[in-house]
Amino acid sequence: MTSELNFEYVNEDSIDRLLKCRICSKPFIDPVITRDDDRFCRKCIIQKASINDSKHFDQQSSFIENLVPIEEKILLDMLDVLLVKCTKCQQINNRRIHLEEHISNKCPKRIVLCKASDLKCPWSGPYEERYNHMKQCTFQLLRPILTEALQCQKQLEQYRRSYNEQQHEIEQLKKQIQIYENRTEKLQKGYTILLELLSQQTRRCTTFEKDIQQIREQSNQENIQPIELKKEIEQLKEQYHQIINIPSNEFQTELHRLNQLEQTINDLSTKCQQLDEQYQYQNQQIIQLNKCQLEINQLQKEDQSQKEEIKDVQRKFSQYETQILLLARKKCLTSTTATLHDARVEELIESFPSDSEITLNGQQLNDRDMEFICKKGIIDKRCCKLQLEYNSISAKGATNLADGLYGNTTLMELQLSNNRISDIGAHALAQVLSINNYTLDLLELHSNNITDEGAEYLAQMLKINKTITLLGLGSNRIGDRGVRLLTSAITCYNETLQWLHLSSNKLITDGCVNELIEMLKNNHSLYAVWLNDCRSTRDSTLPFIFYLLVLFFQNPMKCVQLSNTTNSTSNILKYIALGASDTVGVGTSQPSKDGWVPKFASLINAQETLNLGRSGSTLSDAIREQLPKVLDQKPNVITIWLVVNDFNQQIFNPSILLNYKSNLNQMLSQLRTKSDKNTRILVGNIPDLSQINIYKAFGIPQQYLSILVKQWNDVIDEIVKKYQCELVDLFAYWKELAVHPEYISFDGFHPSANGYTRLAEVFYQQYSKK
Repeated sequence: MTSELNFEYVNEDSIDRLLKCRICSKPFIDPVITRDDDRFCRKCIIQKASINDSKHFDQQSSFIENLVPIEEKILLDMLDVLLVKCTKCQQINNRRIHLEEHISNKCPKRIVLCKASDLKCPWSGPYEERYNHMKQCTFQLLRPILTEALQCQKQLEQYRRSYNEQQHEIEQLKKQIQIYENRTEKLQKGYTILLELLSQQTRRCTTFEKDIQQIREQSNQENIQPIELKKEIEQLKEQYHQIINIPSNEFQTELHRLNQLEQTINDLSTKCQQLDEQYQYQNQQIIQLNKCQLEINQLQKEDQSQKEEIKDVQRKFSQYETQILLLARKKCLTSTTATLHDARVEELIESFPSDSEITLNGQQLNDRDMEFICKKGIIDKRCCKLQLEYNSISAKGATNLADGLYGNTTLMELQLSNNRISDIGAHALAQVLSINNYTLDLLELHSNNITDEGAEYLAQMLKINKTITLLGLGSNRIGDRGVRLLTSAITCYNETLQWLHLSSNKLITDGCVNELIEMLKNNHSLYAVWLNDCRSTRDSTLPFIFYLLVLFFQNPMKCVQLSNTTNSTSNILKYIALGASDTVGVGTSQPSKDGWVPKFASLINAQETLNLGRSGSTLSDAIREQLPKVLDQKPNVITIWLVVNDFNQQIFNPSILLNYKSNLNQMLSQLRTKSDKNTRILVGNIPDLSQINIYKAFGIPQQYLSILVKQWNDVIDEIVKKYQCELVDLFAYWKELAVHPEYISFDGFHPSANGYTRLAEVFYQQYSKK
């Protein structure tokens, strides 16, 4: 038992016998007490009971269950403090309670594993020998290499599992596509059959219509015949009366003639009856033709439904094709060997939450980091905006980045300015944006050493892409040829680009002026073109500027900058907007982008914009909450559109107009006296509300509504002139709503994204007058 426990008692003979078990004659280990108040080691008494009562299992089990552990603290403490000697290392004067810790953690003879056991080193031995082993352990010496190899093996296993899963997904998608192709083929066959049936029914219907027309003509003629017969009968009656008065020798002749006429009348009556029967038969045929017409209409509806179903299947097919491209791209990424990357980049990306903007400007990123950024940032984090400006990204890095955009469904903005991607990088990005044109709408490539060749690649992309709204190509080496290629693509093919930056391209001269004019004249989606700081002579640019002035009055959203100077920080244009829900942008899914305030700020090139609009705000609310913030900022431009919520109260409370007049006097007085004298204050009035659905729903008479609107607008006009502000006459422009119902959002009250675009144009038209 001593060898089993790996210890011996020191001076065992001197230990009190009351602390010893009567079976093993050793101090108690796990002492228990029986029903007879005898004390034993648990193991000893169980072994003895097993030997004595081996044939009486039930009694043995009952005896063991009745053993009670000894809980006398004095006895247990005395047992714990007994001195023992470790039989492995021969160390003495250890208390028994500490022996387990000694054997586990302190005994130099304890068996331990090599520190490199995690690297599959098989050595195990005494603790005191491990130090010598570690000096010559091959596994420990190769730890860096083996660690990296194990990590690569784990990654390889993960990639293999991922590859198998993706292969399975691809197979499933292929099966689904095959099903949809079969279904599409069946639908197309059914559609062809329906077209043939419809053609037959159409021909049959045409024949029936001709027959009906003939029957109607015959019926009209037959209806005329009874009338003529009646007239003839009347004439015969008159002749009959005349015959009565004639002599008898002539009477027989007339009587014979009368009999002939009666026979003729009978024949005509029989013929008329036959015609009536034929008319009834034709009516039945007309009823059948109407039924056939209903069947034709039903077939046409089914045909339309089949067309819509085919379109839906084609759309799903396109989506699955995109998913296959994405999975194929992931397969290519995962099948290659993992590229070493900077742990600093991983920490930077991990600091950003998912579905957010990732900003990595000026982080000294290089080409090797791009593949990792694509995987972690675009695919895993699903970032919506990626900023990589002021780094060391070349054409190779741009190519890796472009590879990560295949199948992209989340990234909306990509900023790569101030790198060195060159024409090759521009080509890679243009290729992917020609294939995957579902999401990305902003691409900035300023200062990237792009020439006319790169502009040509991007122009080809603009012919196909339907999502890019902003393309930034400033401070490159693009010349007149590149501008011509871009303007040609935008003029003839593109209907989505809204902003084009070409400033600081020193190779752009006056030779491309005509192409720019044609682009601005014919493209209806383009809002602004930046041509600041390009090489053009003043005299040759004058005709262009004159033409643009004419163009501005036709469409104020067209904005071109040709200045060769840059504003200093002292000339920063600061713009503040005061208003209610319309100023906030309620009615659109992205108010910060699609509202009229950000669009107006973009048109006037405001460097700082503060939108103080709050939903539900009245003019008195704005004086209390918004006006103090304006007075502290000292802006250059202020827009105020705070009237509709007050006007809605006027409909049910006529006294509101007096309060509004007083409040508007107060607001404009403070703004004019406490702002700079050159500050421009634009005030919007009430638009034409006669076409707004919500007012129609409340049953407000248009005449009454028009009278109220005129009263309010007269008050606004009077006060605006009083304080030398500028009136934005929304009432005059908003009459366009009658032919542009898309200007109102789904709620029937607030403007839509298109409506806010038009509002921004109206405010800008007033702004551009000075």
